[in-house]
Formats: sequence, structure tokens, C-alpha cells
Amino acid sequence: MAKRTSNKNDSATKKRTKKSNAGKENRSNGQSGNGVGNKSAKTPQISRDEALKALRLMLLGRTIDNKAMNLLRQGKTFFHIAGSGHEAIQVAAGLALNPNKDWFFPYYRDLALSLSIGVKPYDFFLQSFAKNDDPSSGGRQLPCHWGHP
Repeated sequence: MAKRTSNKNDSATKKRTKKSNAGKENRSNGQSGNGVGNKSAKTPQISRDEALKALRLMLLGRTIDNKAMNLLRQGKTFFHIAGSGHEAIQVAAGLALNPNKDWFFPYYRDLALSLSIGVKPYDFFLQSFAKNDDPSSGGRQLPCHWGHP
């Protein structure tokens, strides 16, 4: 492979590109600039109750995840993949969307998302223990393969 040598025209091209992009709007939010430190950007405000609801869902997701891992280690369940560390973004997405209107395609690490759109902890454990009453599959699917009638 040939080694590229520096070309004096490269720096001139970079300068022209910078000048031609200067002052253009950022396509993602319609604001000028790069969006970082943009004082005109509005931060969404949430109420104390909304923040507490989100925190409870994140803690519930982490608690259920830890319990499911302990049950797996004890040999009482047969499958679980932990989702620790994903709770905040999952709860934010779940609370921002409408479960009666929007479609969700959660994967096995999306426990907190599933909780935030209405899956009950009881239903999660029915799935974990492969019980007939599991609303997702009647105990015939692996846990965390979400589906709800």
C-alpha cells in the first residue's frame, strides 16, 4: 500500500470547507452552531413526581435484575442476561413514548424499558420460571423474549 504524502492543497481545502460551513444551521435541531454549549437549547423540565417515578422504575429494574441473576446462580432458573447499567436510558425511552400507540421491540436486556411500559414484575418472574400463566408465551419461550397480548 502506498504511503500518502502531505499535500499543500489539503490545508487549503480544509480552510475552504470550514468557511463554507460557517454559519449554517445544524440539521438535527435547526440551531446554528454545533449544539454543544448552545445556550438557546431548551432543557426539558420534568416534575418531581415524574422524576421519582423514573427513579423507582430504574431501581425496580436493577433489583429484579439482581434477583434474577441470583436465582440463576442458585440453579432455580435456567436463563438470564443482566441489563445492569441500561436502566436510565430505557426508562427515559419508555416514559417518553406511548405504550398504547407506539410499537416496542425490546430485546433481552430491556427489563427497565419493559417495566416502564407496563410489564409487571410478577409477569417477569412467571417467564423466568417458565410457568403456564406467563402472559408472553405460557412458559414456552426463554425469559426476556418480551411479548404481551
